[in-house]
Amino acid sequence: MKSNNRPWDSWVERVLIHTPHYLEFDGNSSTGGRERHIRDLATVVRERWGRPVVIVQKGLENFETVCPEGFDVIGLKCDTSTRSDPLHGWRSRRLARPTDGVLYASAEDAWPFFAAEAKGVQHGIWWDGPFARWKRVLNRWRVMHFMKAVRSVLCVDTNFINWVRCQGQTGVELCNKCSYVPNYADILRMPAPQLRTAPSRPLRVIYARRFEFKRGPHLLLDALAILKKRNFPFSATMFSVGGHDELAAGLIERGIRDDVSIQSEGLDGIHAQYQNADVAVVPTIWSEGTSLACAEAICAGLPVVTTPVGGLANLVVPGFNGYVVAPVPEQVADALASSADPAQWRRMRDNCLSMRNAMSLERWQSQVHDWLAA
Repeated sequence: MKSNNRPWDSWVERVLIHTPHYLEFDGNSSTGGRERHIRDLATVVRERWGRPVVIVQKGLENFETVCPEGFDVIGLKCDTSTRSDPLHGWRSRRLARPTDGVLYASAEDAWPFFAAEAKGVQHGIWWDGPFARWKRVLNRWRVMHFMKAVRSVLCVDTNFINWVRCQGQTGVELCNKCSYVPNYADILRMPAPQLRTAPSRPLRVIYARRFEFKRGPHLLLDALAILKKRNFPFSATMFSVGGHDELAAGLIERGIRDDVSIQSEGLDGIHAQYQNADVAVVPTIWSEGTSLACAEAICAGLPVVTTPVGGLANLVVPGFNGYVVAPVPEQVADALASSADPAQWRRMRDNCLSMRNAMSLERWQSQVHDWLAA
């Protein structure tokens, strides 16, 4: 018989990870930060905790397959939009055995059908964008229901925890369920950083984010256009999932086509690309936790230009390992120009590298293992 006083380690025989999306909806491989986080969660369950794991997601048709990493994946036929989240949550819960520990990889997505004794991962506040009031109110309801229903919550930033704390006395009490475990970088996959004494000239800029407006690709393009008008020498590479045609059109419109390269990269291939850059830009406008791209850039020794959104300022300390500026093109451009100062760049580069062990995948795995077992 399961009890709130009994740790998962005492009764969970298998972990069922619920998510709307891990593989593509047709069962083919996918890429992205959320997918990588799920893969690494599943790896901790299997390799460190010694439990089998099944990932349950939506599908265009019902399917069962084994992903490239060797995890069983079940696809449940469902409308792939967010409208079907409750149905998917209900059907996923019905698959759980009495000795399964259910892990919600995307927090409140299964609302309102949360399994008893479940745990969940909260990736940051996504509803801080230009949404209608009804959507904000509805999501507050969903999140608070999630917080009350589950056993514990792994939070990638402190921003969400403080938001919960602001939801009255109930929120203050629910914060005790939260464990802050920031995102990470797999430093073993990263080549040894090149200990140069100064940034390159022209300054080499890297952006490694999914193509979505909220991730700030257009903000970066506008900032680079400003640098171009100032005759500041730079070259930029944008590694983006999707949106290449729109980005290419944006380069032409802003007159920076010859200064910016648009490329694709696989789930883990991005690690080596940081070797070819001097500074990283994470120009988020809304909907952020502690970005994997931000953590990886820091661990690669790259100062980061970012914005005060979500948990980004949990990782970037202004003047120490980067710049935290408003999501305004002029401020992003100013920060990039400042990062070209050799003494400043070298100091921030060294500070970034000093954080490698604290932000490593190994550190994250140990914390996640302890959270799972509790």
